[in-house]
Amino acid sequence: MIRLSNGFGAPTHPNVNTWMLLVNDLCRQAVTSKIMVMRSSGLQQRDFITLHDVTRVIGHIMDLPKAKLGDGIFNVGNGKSMQVIDMVWLIQMRCTEVLGFTPKIVRPKPMVGEQSARLDYCVEKLLSTGFNLNGNPNDEIDDLLRMCHKSFITAN
Repeated sequence: MIRLSNGFGAPTHPNVNTWMLLVNDLCRQAVTSKIMVMRSSGLQQRDFITLHDVTRVIGHIMDLPKAKLGDGIFNVGNGKSMQVIDMVWLIQMRCTEVLGFTPKIVRPKPMVGEQSARLDYCVEKLLSTGFNLNGNPNDEIDDLLRMCHKSFITAN
């Protein structure tokens, strides 16, 4: 069984419904409206993993000898948490770099004293099987932004 953290990346086709994934949704918003509207202050922590690595993990686990599966449950993430707002700023920066415009960020202001609990999403079991992460978040976001532009802007 795979417990997936927060995957993101360009789907194989724009009609594949990956637009409910946070990063995918924000990239689509950035491209189609030049605004990224958040539903929270963005202070909460998440573990983000590229879909490139997610697909590699699936193949890796399928090829593991039964003796290395243990209980068969694997957390799939990158093992590093970040605040959602940091991901939003990264998307904004990549959009400026890749598409030449800077989308506006709209978000509820953090409440006075609002803090986020630290997220420790442990992927040690997966890494102990010899798997290594090599997905590049910038490249994945860049591909996603280009795909959104091609599918939702230039296609219209």
